[in-house]
Amino acid sequence: MHQRWLLATIILQTGLCSYAGADMLCREQSGAVFVRGECRKAETRLNATALGLVSPPGLKGEKGERGPRGQQGPPGAPGTTTSRMPEPVSAEDVQTRPLWWQVWVMLGTAGVVGFYIFQTHKLRREVQTQTEVQLRPFVIFEPTEGKDLCVRNIGNNTALNVRVGTFALSPPVYDDRAVMAAFPQPVPFLRKGEARPLQGRTTTIEEQVVDHEFLLAMLRPTSEPGKEEAEPFRPRMRIEFENIQGQRYFVQERLLYGDIEILDFGPVTPPPNDKVRRARQRLQTTWQQLQSARQKLQTAWQQLQWRKKRASHVPTTDERDWVDGR
Repeated sequence: MHQRWLLATIILQTGLCSYAGADMLCREQSGAVFVRGECRKAETRLNATALGLVSPPGLKGEKGERGPRGQQGPPGAPGTTTSRMPEPVSAEDVQTRPLWWQVWVMLGTAGVVGFYIFQTHKLRREVQTQTEVQLRPFVIFEPTEGKDLCVRNIGNNTALNVRVGTFALSPPVYDDRAVMAAFPQPVPFLRKGEARPLQGRTTTIEEQVVDHEFLLAMLRPTSEPGKEEAEPFRPRMRIEFENIQGQRYFVQERLLYGDIEILDFGPVTPPPNDKVRRARQRLQTTWQQLQSARQKLQTAWQQLQWRKKRASHVPTTDERDWVDGR
């Protein structure tokens, strides 16, 4: 009787499985079976397939034959159609537009970077020029009230090898011949603010030394009247010197009765012939050094060969007796 009630309960709960969805069979310790969403701790979950309540899935059936084609339906009502105008095709490809945009951006960036580099280079050159001008020596020809004619360095650096070029003391009056003043002896160096007199001055006419020392008086300062003449002749002289790096400079001035007028100044650019001559001298010096090294190597090679020959030489009986003193 107890088994019949258990079977009836199982059949009833199995019939309700279609409505339970995710429910499961749970058995209590007394043997009663219940359908729950989740079994309790004291209950045991039952396998419906093992009890035979749910049969395993069967084999897949064979594919059936294709049915006959149905009848064609009635035609639909005519609709309204609008003609679509074709879009104009541009000369450029649509896919290339982003590429051209990137190209223009890159070109603009390159232009900005190039302009920045150019301005930086220009600013750097200006800074270098200003620094070089501030540290450049500046030598002028300066007469004194006495008989000395000197050169003075009014720059900010030491001047080396100061030379005053030959200049005219008077306009050509003697058969188109002018009196020239020359200072052949250079000044070795001039420190900042230093002045030194020029030695060995001479006055010449067509390379012939003459005594026209009185003409040098027009260069010195004077308080005598008569120096304010109508457009007097003002001698022009050129002073050349160099800095400690070897760069040569020049100053061209005009002088009359102590009044100095600076006409021009700047670096001296060596002519192309001097560059070629310097390059040739460097090549000759290098060739001489190579010849000297070649001679040294040849001498060392000869000494090495002589030592090898001496080491491999076997002395004879006479040579041994001579060495032994017999």
